[in-house]
Amino acid sequence: MTAKRDIAREPKEVPFPLSLVFIPMLFVGAALSYPYQAIADVLLRRRERRFEAEMKAANRFVWDGAIQSLVDRGGTLIEEWFGPKGPVRWW
Repeated sequence: MTAKRDIAREPKEVPFPLSLVFIPMLFVGAALSYPYQAIADVLLRRRERRFEAEMKAANRFVWDGAIQSLVDRGGTLIEEWFGPKGPVRWW
């Protein structure tokens, strides 16, 4: 018995009149993606500033002497990566 994923799917064709509707929808989606990303960036920056303020209030922030403290083995640096493009947090 073969698994479902081993069975090759046949391509599906979109009928001509329906394809005329999909092409403008692609342009609308592309045009809307830019404002959406701009809003998402603003919200992400706001969230990151709020997080940074909370970490500073809890005395968990990177200060000017962090590197020297790590060299002297006097502390721990936690580095958080949420994706290849960021955000990156050090605390």
